[in-house]
Amino acid sequence: MANYRYYDEDGNPQKGIYAKLFEKHYNDLIRQPKYNTLFKEIDLETAAEDVHNGYFSADKKGVFKDTSGSTQDDEDTYNLIMKDKERLLSFDTKLRFIFSHSALREGWDNPNVFQICTLNETKSEVKKRQEIGRGLRLCVNQDGERQYGFSINTLTIMANESYEEFAEALQKEYETESGIRFGVIETHLFANIPVKQEDGSIKYLGQEASEVIYETFLGNDYIDEAGKVKDKLKVAIKENKLNVPEEYENVKTEITALVSKVCSGLNIKNNSDKKTIKLNKRVYLDPEFKELWDRIKYKTTYSVDFDSEKLIDECCKEMQRSLFVSSSKLI
Repeated sequence: MANYRYYDEDGNPQKGIYAKLFEKHYNDLIRQPKYNTLFKEIDLETAAEDVHNGYFSADKKGVFKDTSGSTQDDEDTYNLIMKDKERLLSFDTKLRFIFSHSALREGWDNPNVFQICTLNETKSEVKKRQEIGRGLRLCVNQDGERQYGFSINTLTIMANESYEEFAEALQKEYETESGIRFGVIETHLFANIPVKQEDGSIKYLGQEASEVIYETFLGNDYIDEAGKVKDKLKVAIKENKLNVPEEYENVKTEITALVSKVCSGLNIKNNSDKKTIKLNKRVYLDPEFKELWDRIKYKTTYSVDFDSEKLIDECCKEMQRSLFVSSSKLI
């Protein structure tokens, strides 16, 4: 706590080294062009000291209380967070960065956490699970409605090297519980896809059909001999150009959804692997490069005009016709 905030002899709060470093770098970074979309017309004019604060046990008479996480003082801090949660999620407060100690534990329900930066190194698996858990909730809008999609619900963790082994073990645990191996397509993956029959009943594709789809993926070079996903498959999904056997075109959407899950493993990047690329002036000044650049430097903006009510109605009808949810089955 003292690294973020401490008290002088008169009991007045003073900024610690973390608070000072934050404000210095915050003021420098928010004016960089790449952060315009985050701060334009929102926080650019707000003083740095207003956008961050710390949740710690309250201090009395300038003497630090026990903040080990096992005293009543820490429970008081926890209650303070829960009491002000709605205001914290609103635009009424400029607070964007929270420094905490023994506060963001199990039970702290703030769904709009998108970045977590750990300033200490811990070997405790339970503590790491609690830290990651703070950011794994579906976020909400200002009306309290849950928002879906990876474009919004992406958690970024600035962590130390000890997280690499933990993240790998966590992914394996997900694979064990879900039965899906990240990055690997198996011959039985598509067997449980439900297919509606003419009489209204539901049947499943089965193992034989699943193997046919698997062989098609192999033939299209989407996967290697061991079933490991290749970049070509990821590109096909992204561009909505996934090829499936003609007889299974009616369940292409379900096949794509399953494959997308397999491709979406934990995206772990080591920040220390970054490299500085120097500008090759010989290429940059070359007339052929200038000619190429003059052709590709322009940006194109597309606009789409559609009837929202009609779109919603068509989506509802399609969901009623095609959406079937069934329990998992073992083949």
